[in-house]
Amino acid sequence: MGMEEDMRTLGAEMLGVMVVVLIASTTESAMLTGIALGLMTTLAMGVSGAHLNPAITIAQMAMQKMEVEDGLKYLGAQIAGAFGGLLIFAHVYSGNVDIPTNTAADDIWLDIAGMMVAMLFFTIVWNATVGEGTVDGFGGMVVGAFSWLMIEATDVTMNAAPHFAESILTTSLDFSTFWMFWLATALGSLMAFWMWDEIMGEGEDNSEE
Repeated sequence: MGMEEDMRTLGAEMLGVMVVVLIASTTESAMLTGIALGLMTTLAMGVSGAHLNPAITIAQMAMQKMEVEDGLKYLGAQIAGAFGGLLIFAHVYSGNVDIPTNTAADDIWLDIAGMMVAMLFFTIVWNATVGEGTVDGFGGMVVGAFSWLMIEATDVTMNAAPHFAESILTTSLDFSTFWMFWLATALGSLMAFWMWDEIMGEGEDNSEE
């Protein structure tokens, strides 16, 4: 990406994550967080592709759908956006940044499996509506609505960027379980992209015959 394109795409990723994290922190509402994600996804779709989640970016790098250099820039912008949203919440709205939820060692594999499944379904919805653009004009809001339901069900946003920012700002970074949030969400997204390519690839092959 050139300098001007970098500023647009990375700015969209950073602003999108920042707004969603700020809304989630100030309202603590799954519905409003989902609406914010839907709106920011819609705004960023034509600019950066609206990843707004490290798991999407990591999976796309692993699937060679984007260059590693570009992906690392996206990750940096997403993390910066998460820090920005939390710092605005803490210093402008005088809010307390919560310590992110970690898991006990006994439950770690169950938690990883749960996050993988949640991100698998989220990424399928994201890819079908935003990534592939099969729902013109409404993809962002579909993602937001699904995120709302996912947060209501799990009480977790499944986004490693704010999880990392919260861990640093509250000095509660626990490396014994911190890694699993990144691994589980990235694996869930990777599985979703792989399944999509396998299923849709077979469909395209059959239609050509």
